[in-house]
Amino acid sequence: MKTLRFLFLSPLFAVVALAADNSAAAPTQTQPVSGPAMIAPPSAPADPAAVEAALKAMHYDEMIGKLVDQQKQMIITRLQQTLAMMKSSITSKEEFEAFEQKAVDDAKAGITPAQIHSDLARAYSEVFTTDELQAMANFYNTPAGQSVSMKQADLERKIIEVIRPRLMRLASDTQRAAANFAMLQQAEAKKAADEAAAAKAKDQKPASAGAAATISAATTTSLPKS
Repeated sequence: MKTLRFLFLSPLFAVVALAADNSAAAPTQTQPVSGPAMIAPPSAPADPAAVEAALKAMHYDEMIGKLVDQQKQMIITRLQQTLAMMKSSITSKEEFEAFEQKAVDDAKAGITPAQIHSDLARAYSEVFTTDELQAMANFYNTPAGQSVSMKQADLERKIIEVIRPRLMRLASDTQRAAANFAMLQQAEAKKAADEAAAAKAKDQKPASAGAAATISAATTTSLPKS
């Protein structure tokens, strides 16, 4: 049952990660997960046939293919927007159009569902045992399992609709807070510099007055008596 609960949620984590592509960079280090004791991974990779059976039953290739196509389209749209801003400065329309087409083609070919499938299969084989994968395949081949699988896309879309605005708002709030912090720091630095300059000027006044008095006394002493 724990395996199935994880399986219901596992595709969603991947979608959430993809949905957050505009908000923040990935951390350089992962923090240990708190909570129940971690379950040890299998001592050896699971049977590839069991991996393929589970992925096929879950229609993972279809789901991943759609996600990859969506992400590629986002990249292509941004690319075309960037190139559109460059259009006014180009010297050769033909070269620009050729470059644009090549860039779009490269974006489409950069990631393929086959590559994702291979990486995904390896990950499943390293995390789950052969028995667990067979249990997944058995469940997803039932009418209830097929219904769950077919509804994953709708569920993922709803999760993205809920999470993405919050992530974007969080990113905006964080940037605003950082900007305000920087302004406060600059103001504090300017205040400290102004106070230091004022104190220095105040210290210099008595010294200047004393020097002037000394010069005046010396001048008076050196004048010839009448």
